[in-house]
Amino acid sequence: KDLVDCIWDMAFGQNAKCLLFVSALLLLKTGRVFALPSYLSNECSRSLTVGEVIMGVSVASASQAPANQQHQFELMKDGNVVPCGGSFEQGDSLVLKADQALVSLIAANGWSETAGPNYIIEATNNAILESGTAARGCSNSRIVNPAGDIAMVPLDSGALTIRMLSAHQYGQVYAADECTYTVTGSKQVVTHTGFLAISATDLAAPWDQTVGS
Repeated sequence: KDLVDCIWDMAFGQNAKCLLFVSALLLLKTGRVFALPSYLSNECSRSLTVGEVIMGVSVASASQAPANQQHQFELMKDGNVVPCGGSFEQGDSLVLKADQALVSLIAANGWSETAGPNYIIEATNNAILESGTAARGCSNSRIVNPAGDIAMVPLDSGALTIRMLSAHQYGQVYAADECTYTVTGSKQVVTHTGFLAISATDLAAPWDQTVGS
């Protein structure tokens, strides 16, 4: 079959092989592979760092992005910014915020190839992220396109790194400056269906785990 026949068959769902054929042609044509955040949220072995190849292009630092795409994040505790290299306790209730320009675009437009934007945040060391109905993956340590604040609870002590990737359209992806923090303490963390219990405090969140130390 030629390309026209394949496209016709694909329109009516008649030939799965044609889909692979056309996909291969697109890959040869563009040198790119779709790797949207919704996929990366579950591809836990894929790194969210500068140099990782996403959509056929190496991730670049946000400092190299156009001015309106230089998105960053900040971590808050009790309404105050926790600086990179700062510390907090295991089980603390923290808030992650992408910059307001990015969050506003997500809330207003969602994502498309032409309009954008799209972003993903991850927290390492067995931290849990949650923000409304935003999709999560990798044991809830990655979250995709939250259109608001992100609740974060670190379950383990030790070093915790936060990373964020963003793209305004299909193509170049930019990495925010990653930050590493120190998590101290040894709180008993026990979760129940529908909420997380830390010591005597219940925090609303949809997950099911039991972690003790």
